[in-house]
Amino acid sequence: MDWELPLLHTLLAGLSTCIGGLVVFLFQSKPTNAQMSFVLASAAGVMVSVSIIELWYPSFVDESFEVVVGRLAWSAVGAFMFFLLSKCFPHEHDDHQVIPAVPPHPHTPMDPQNASTEMVSLVENNPLDDEIKPDHALETSRNWRLALLMMVSLTAHNLPEGLAVAVSAVKSTRIGVVMALAIALHNIPEGIAIAVPTFAATGNRWKAMQLCMISGLTEPLGASLGFIGLSPFITKDRLSNLLCSVAGMMTAVSFCDLLPAALQNAERTSAFFGFFCGC
Repeated sequence: MDWELPLLHTLLAGLSTCIGGLVVFLFQSKPTNAQMSFVLASAAGVMVSVSIIELWYPSFVDESFEVVVGRLAWSAVGAFMFFLLSKCFPHEHDDHQVIPAVPPHPHTPMDPQNASTEMVSLVENNPLDDEIKPDHALETSRNWRLALLMMVSLTAHNLPEGLAVAVSAVKSTRIGVVMALAIALHNIPEGIAIAVPTFAATGNRWKAMQLCMISGLTEPLGASLGFIGLSPFITKDRLSNLLCSVAGMMTAVSFCDLLPAALQNAERTSAFFGFFCGC
């Protein structure tokens, strides 16, 4: 069977992640708290719905009890892998501590001759500035951590998806095309989920697009692995086990990182609406 056309399909499906990433060019400045809550919650909704509808349901339906238990165990392995992965990206409170400045004693008299100099010193050393700067650094660190977690988890998701397209295309070209189209559609919101936190952390739109492209290119990489010789070793059961572990990882990312971060911005309405749209 010719491999060029299925590989092209997976390449286009993977690069559709960049279509979602283009949303950062619509922002005039860094996203607001409401926009971040909406994006993070919608990303969680997309990942949960993809895990349930596309990964778990086909793996569980019409299977024996023993097979279902085994695939639940693989899902737990995926969630455990996420917790190990999250240790590589420390939480923002591990790196930043807000140390408030000590204001001058309120009862210390001010020398009239040096009044102007002392007033300038107070303005330049405003305690509020010392609190704002660490808060800004903490928010940047949190957004960057979320962006990296999203990229790594979605990359881990895209690799077996590309492999699944390759295996399906070997059996039927039509099934391979349908799978590639379905993957392309849900890769668009995944690109948004990677790009927006990256842009919020770095302020660099092209950096956001770069991470989207890296994540998307693992799709044809997975297909290439299938075509160069792995497809005979990838049985339906093995592929289902692998996809269940990916579903466990994505669900853990959604409920342990994305949704708490969305609700942390005190924009609950945006978060709930975003999660509903993502699902």
